Amino acid sequence: MDKTSGHLDEFPYRRGFTRCFDRNLRFWIVFVCMVLGIGTPGVVRADTLDEEIRVLEGFTKTYHLIQSQYVESRTARELIRFAIEGMVNRLDPYSEAIDKEELEELESNSTGTYVGIGISIQKDKGLHVVTQVIQGSPSEKAGLKPGDILIQLNDIKLRDQRESDLSRMVGGAVGTQLVVLFYHPEAPDAVIERSIERVMVSAPSVIHFETEPSTVVIQIQQFQKATPEEVAEVLAQKQYAAVILDLRNNPGGLFLAAVETAELFIDGGDIVETRDRRNRLIERYVSRKTHQGKSPLLVVMMNRYSASSAEIVAGAIKDRKVGLIVGEKSYGKGVVQTVFPLGEDLYVKLTTARYFTPSGVSFHGVGVKPDHSVADTIGINRYGQDDQIYSTSLDLIRSSGVTR
Repeated sequence: MDKTSGHLDEFPYRRGFTRCFDRNLRFWIVFVCMVLGIGTPGVVRADTLDEEIRVLEGFTKTYHLIQSQYVESRTARELIRFAIEGMVNRLDPYSEAIDKEELEELESNSTGTYVGIGISIQKDKGLHVVTQVIQGSPSEKAGLKPGDILIQLNDIKLRDQRESDLSRMVGGAVGTQLVVLFYHPEAPDAVIERSIERVMVSAPSVIHFETEPSTVVIQIQQFQKATPEEVAEVLAQKQYAAVILDLRNNPGGLFLAAVETAELFIDGGDIVETRDRRNRLIERYVSRKTHQGKSPLLVVMMNRYSASSAEIVAGAIKDRKVGLIVGEKSYGKGVVQTVFPLGEDLYVKLTTARYFTPSGVSFHGVGVKPDHSVADTIGINRYGQDDQIYSTSLDLIRSSGVTR
């Protein structure tokens, strides 16, 4: 795999934040520096600067009003932090202000080991949907299934919480209990309450098994650091005639792991690129590999909960015409988040770019469309006769004659 230009990973760091100080106008100058970038490389037009300063007058009035009139005392540090959080959190569902503990949680998730109850949650049309339940986890033992709707965690009813909020609520200390209220989508009036113990969860990235003559199913639950190596080991076991890559319910994960996984199936050429808000190229990732011998027939399964890095892999495979996509249109999260340290145990995770498939298509907000559209039977056991996406994938392989 090769790349051009400087990479923006899903959670990289940008340093060099300018600090501004003044003895009498400390708050005003610090905030203006943060908002306008004064002191950083680049030129701010005078008319733009004047306009933004006029807009900020309302903020400073509010700040002093709180300091003088609010019923409880608040420090300048607290109010500035509240302002940063509010400003960033209103941008989109993925930008947010986080602390060091939350940053460490993001990093630990990339290894598949974390404290929790063994589920992945995704927000869909205002509902908090369980998209994954780790096999053998406390959640599976409590009866939670993919597709279930969470409505309350402990005494907090779920409404507009962000991913980091949910992660913090589900996580905690090993051995403590989390009270979960949920319902199965087929019975929305039958609310179920379970007390589930938090444990150290080790979520495997890759699960595989052989089916049909010389056909292997590779399920990637989330892209982790070891994912490309684990997939490569499966493919090296023998010369498979067909590969079914299952990306259903995959919420994404590490960007580079997804790129390196796609490279296992793509001979040379583009995999993905990132562009900024002016549509300028930031990076282009290119496969430099040349696979020896005949490539196996590749079928990729996805559903409406396949997101982010999973969409990068599916989009590259579809655009490069190295495999067929079967299932539902994917979730449509095609943006890059960059982490900027602000100091004082505060970081900003900011959306800074969009992903584009090799044909130059942005899948953000629209998803990746399958070649063969099949509704997912999410509540049933995977890989059985009632698994319609899987059954269709097998039919395509059989009709091709590659396993005969």
